[in-house]
Amino acid sequence: MKLFSHLVIASLALTLGTGLSSCAPPSDTSSISTTSAISASTPTPPEAGSITPNIAEMATGHQDYVAVALDSLPKGVEQVGTDPEAIALQMFGPTEPVEGFFEQTVQSEQVNDQTIVTLTQTGLPDDSIRGMRYRLEFEPTNAGIWNLQWVGKQYTCQPGRGSQEWTTEWCS
Repeated sequence: MKLFSHLVIASLALTLGTGLSSCAPPSDTSSISTTSAISASTPTPPEAGSITPNIAEMATGHQDYVAVALDSLPKGVEQVGTDPEAIALQMFGPTEPVEGFFEQTVQSEQVNDQTIVTLTQTGLPDDSIRGMRYRLEFEPTNAGIWNLQWVGKQYTCQPGRGSQEWTTEWCS
């Protein structure tokens, strides 16, 4: 597996749609995680003639997630595009500023011809769910275009409300 990019995004920068370098520092930084982009390159799909899907390779890990029906995803977000990370953030990223210690990471890796994006959100302002993690699997279609094929999610719970590890079990 080749790691294409690892990007950590503060909720303020994500919500404003700006890069971290263009955000003015807040006056109270006690509840904001300072983060920086490590590498934000977008994976490039292989040429159309070289596509050899390996479903068994992609399915590895499915049992660790609750499957999300593709037709239940937000209607205003395209499931096809040139940037799998951007699609993941548009689907599951916050649309408003998140209070507290919210942090979000996006990681992409290529497995054979597919791109797997993992979006992890922690510090959620919820009394039972501490974090959500999404796995989005994309396959290349035409040169430069990725198509969402599968989505799964996991939870981690607040202390005393369920598992402290990533799990498919809902928090109480």
